Amino acid sequence: MATTPRPYLWEFYEEAQTGVSTTGALLHYFDEEGQLLYLDNGIQSQTKVVDDGHWHDGSWGNDLDLDTDPYTLLHFDHPASTTAYGVAFYGNDLYLLRYDYCKDVSNMVALCTWKMQIDNPIAQASLTLKNTSASMFTRDATIFMPGARILVGLAFGDSNVYDIGIAYIDDIDYDYLGKTVSISGRNSIGYILADQTMDEKKTMSGDLIETWLEYVFERLGIQKYDTDNSYFDAQITFGWEPSDTGLSVVQKVLDTYNNSSKGLDETLEIEELPSGEVVCGNPHWTKRQQRGIFIVDDGSIITRKIAKNIDGAYSQLYLTGKNTAGNERTAIVRTISNFPFWAPGEHRTLHVTADGMDATTAELYADTLCRELKYTGETANYRMKIQPTLVIGDMLKQQIDEVTYKALGTITEITHVMGETGFFTDITCDSGGDATEVNDVVYSTARKNNGNNRKKRISDFIK
Repeated sequence: MATTPRPYLWEFYEEAQTGVSTTGALLHYFDEEGQLLYLDNGIQSQTKVVDDGHWHDGSWGNDLDLDTDPYTLLHFDHPASTTAYGVAFYGNDLYLLRYDYCKDVSNMVALCTWKMQIDNPIAQASLTLKNTSASMFTRDATIFMPGARILVGLAFGDSNVYDIGIAYIDDIDYDYLGKTVSISGRNSIGYILADQTMDEKKTMSGDLIETWLEYVFERLGIQKYDTDNSYFDAQITFGWEPSDTGLSVVQKVLDTYNNSSKGLDETLEIEELPSGEVVCGNPHWTKRQQRGIFIVDDGSIITRKIAKNIDGAYSQLYLTGKNTAGNERTAIVRTISNFPFWAPGEHRTLHVTADGMDATTAELYADTLCRELKYTGETANYRMKIQPTLVIGDMLKQQIDEVTYKALGTITEITHVMGETGFFTDITCDSGGDATEVNDVVYSTARKNNGNNRKKRISDFIK
């Protein structure tokens, strides 16, 4: 038998990352992808494709933030069934860690869309993937299974990834002989809060709103959340039934605060950030995505479609209900503004019943409804080059010339389209409602009144 004093010879040296305190592992996966795990203000990671085991080829990708906890020592074992197990020190405590394999599927994506709608914290992701391997989708330990996370982001050239959102897989439609595989999912508000029930009957008295929200998030497994505690000082008595979903409980808690004569800039809402963090707070809370003004011109618009629809438009509001003593209030009638030359009919009336309000609160509520409903009926759909920074509730303006701008309305739907055919953003802009700019923050009041667009809300056609 022939022998050699140097049976294995490493003929290259590569520095993957500089300035890190501890390297936890270098993982090599079955699909020839390598991943480096290390400590740098938390657990960071980089990946690269290692064709045929040639580590000296290719380059490392952008940094991935896996965990922000300040660990001091880190070690991982080899991955098994899409999971790598490790240990780390946090102070004097030893933690067992489990890292679910994160695979970059960018090269497999034929089409990816991310859709958001106003007054609906649930966002939806839809992907069409190339059917590159049957085992990748059919194995028991595949990463493509219900509940798996999809991190949707966008990079330009060698830039850092701009987060679009995080979705959890709902459905996978796989055809062994098909060229593509269809996958759909929702953000954590949809997958975790809207689908899970509280499974207990509970009543708490005199607790802070923040306490209620944290209890729901912790019970149902929302891992990343934050609340604007400077505005959660109200103490309420509240409860739920075992069949109530987490999202319905959260919304009831927020409505309890919002219905107490609060101004538009104080309205509490739940929102999921592109990073996957669920936040509750006012529109001007810095943790939330700030609404602003988005300006378009003819050069930035690829296609445009405008529809005028009487559906959702009313000539007046008729508000009735019982006061705080349980007696019927005098009906409040308000005229709702419409476009000039529109003729919706003198008695095209929206009837609303609202109980438990005193006279002052009822008047304020009627005024708010009228602001939300005015100038409803003109819906514009635009396709433009992708605009990942757009936020639902932004005010859309069109630049006519160097000094003239025309307000088009409030953005009520955003769909980012990314794939082999190009990168676009489709938006729906509704003329209805009102928008006020205060300190560079736009407070929009368009609510569930966007004409024919009301008939195709996400919550109507997904789980």
